[in-house]
Amino acid sequence: MNFSIKPISLIMIVFGSLLTSCSSESSDPEPAADKTVDLKEALLDDFSFSEAAYISIDITQPEIKDNLETKPGEIKIKVPNGSALELSLKKTNLDPAAFSITPAAGTKKTFSTTEPVVYTIVSLKNPKQVIHYKVLIELEVPHTSETPEITAFKFEKSKNNALAQDIAAAKIDNEKKQLFIFVPVGTDFSSLTPTITFKGEKLYILNGNAKEEYPAAGKKTDFKYPKTFSIQIESDAGAKSQFYSVIVDVKNPIKFEVATVEVPNVKKNEDFFEKIGTFTNQGNHPITAFANTYKNKIPDLDTSNIGLISLTIPGGGLLPGESSDVKFSLNKTLAKAVPAGTYQFTAVVPPGFFEILNWPPDAAQLLQPSELAVQVNLIE
Repeated sequence: MNFSIKPISLIMIVFGSLLTSCSSESSDPEPAADKTVDLKEALLDDFSFSEAAYISIDITQPEIKDNLETKPGEIKIKVPNGSALELSLKKTNLDPAAFSITPAAGTKKTFSTTEPVVYTIVSLKNPKQVIHYKVLIELEVPHTSETPEITAFKFEKSKNNALAQDIAAAKIDNEKKQLFIFVPVGTDFSSLTPTITFKGEKLYILNGNAKEEYPAAGKKTDFKYPKTFSIQIESDAGAKSQFYSVIVDVKNPIKFEVATVEVPNVKKNEDFFEKIGTFTNQGNHPITAFANTYKNKIPDLDTSNIGLISLTIPGGGLLPGESSDVKFSLNKTLAKAVPAGTYQFTAVVPPGFFEILNWPPDAAQLLQPSELAVQVNLIE
C-alpha cells in the first residue's frame, strides 16, 4: 500500500512539534529568587511621636552578624516634663514594601522610664530576618535655682510591710544637714524603703561608695550599721548641691537586762563600786550615756548619800547588739549622813549616739531615757 503525505500536512506536523517543544520549555520552573535582604536597610534613623516632640534622642543600633540580629537596639527619648506617656510612633524611614514594624505607626502604647516598649521590624521577603528596638522615655527635669533641701522623709507602711504604720522623720536639720528617723525596736534596718520629698532637680543616694539617682517610687535600702546612708540633692543643673546624713535608729537604745535590781548588804562605812547588772545596745549606732537623774526616792533623800548608778561605755561607744556592765557606787563619806536601812530609787539614764548625738539638748529632745529601779540595803 502506498502512502502519500501532502505538503500542507507535513507543515502542520512540523509546526505542532515546535509548539510542543516550546510548551515543554515554558513549563520548567524559574530559578528561585534570592530572599535574603540586607538588614541594614531596616535600621531606624529617627523615632518621632505624634503626640509630643522630643527634646533629644539617643539611638543604639541593633548588632548584626551574618545578616542576623545578635543584640537588639535601644532608643532613649527625652520628652518635656508633664508629657502624656500614652504615645504613638509617627513615621519611620522604612520602605513599606520591604519591611513592616510592630507596633505600627499610629498605634498608641504606654511608655515609661523603666520598662521599654519593644518595636519589631520584619522583612516582608523573608520573615526570618527580624530586628528589634527597646524604646524608653526620659522626662526632662526643669532647672531651678532654688536652694536644694529635704522637705520630708518617711517610711510608708505600704512600702514597708514590717511596719504597723507610716513613720515620718523626727528631725530634719537643714543647718547641720542631718536627718533622724526612729523605728520600733526589732525592725530590720537592712531592708527599709524610704519615701523622700525634696526641693531641687535631682536626688541621689550615697550608700557607702555607691552613688545612684533615687527613684521617685522609692527603693529598698540597707541602713544597718556600719553602713552609712547619705542624700545628695542638686539644683541649678548641678551648680547647687546639698548633702544630708540619714540616721535610722530606735528612740530607746539602752535596754537593761532586768527592770529592777537589788543591792544587798552594802557597808555604809566602806567605799563600794561593783557590777550589779548589764545593759544592751538594742539600736543601730554606737551609743553613750549622759548623766543620770533619779526619781521615786524612798525615803526622799539626796541619792548621792545612798549610792549612784553608772554604765560602762567602752571607747568609741557601745556597738549595736553588744552588752556592758551596770555599776553601783557608794561614797562612804557621803553615806555617813544617812542611817542604815533599805532605800529605793529609780535611775533615769539618757542615751546618746556617739559622735552623732553626743550633746544635749538634741539627744534629750529626740531619744528616750531608760530606767532602772534599784533597792539598796545599807548596813553598818
